[in-house]
Amino acid sequence: MEEVIQNAVIEGDDPRVVAEVICRALTVESPRPRYPVGDGVTVTRLRRFVPTGMFDRTFRKQFHLDEPICK
Repeated sequence: MEEVIQNAVIEGDDPRVVAEVICRALTVESPRPRYPVGDGVTVTRLRRFVPTGMFDRTFRKQFHLDEPICK
């Protein structure tokens, strides 16, 4: 799990994209509670429209949560 997260950070979005979203959030009159960026946008949409079981399977597969801990 740690390795998957580290790879996601290394291959993450350009910091400028994140900074633009933060700037937009700080300057709107009525900010939303969340501003997903990059893969976060896809996850947010999936969570909203995909059945829970399917979302959970996809999430577990993406983060290799069902793989054996010891190899």
